[in-house]
Amino acid sequence: MNVSEAVDLKDENIVIQNPDCHILPTMANIEEIAPYKGQPRDWFCEEEIISLSESIITKGLKDPVSVVEVCGIPGVKYVIIDGESRWRGCVHADVRRVKIYIDMDIKSVDDLFSASLILNFHKKPPYEYGDIKCFKKRSGSQQVYF
Repeated sequence: MNVSEAVDLKDENIVIQNPDCHILPTMANIEEIAPYKGQPRDWFCEEEIISLSESIITKGLKDPVSVVEVCGIPGVKYVIIDGESRWRGCVHADVRRVKIYIDMDIKSVDDLFSASLILNFHKKPPYEYGDIKCFKKRSGSQQVYF
């Protein structure tokens, strides 16, 4: 999966899988993981990704990338909920297998969007990476209050 190719989950043929048991962090091939196109954070600092990739090369990936398991997308088994920067760092570092955590609480695309929004909102002020645009797009409003 190319880093610039985010997955759009609007297709009704795509199903979010929910295994019956909780899964501890596991490993996945990086090609099976794709960013979520509805992710509110639409900009990633290239210098931060390079720095992160250098850390991953020397120390490894400590925190797993949170994902949901999906079917119906050729070549993609997981979509990122949280950890796209870590995933991009792994891509940049040419890591082939990535530690992931499959989130069992995500049951729909709306759940995925809500989780992604909540998990990203605290990372940087919203105006720094396009969350205001996202709020406007989702709400249809031109005014956003914080």
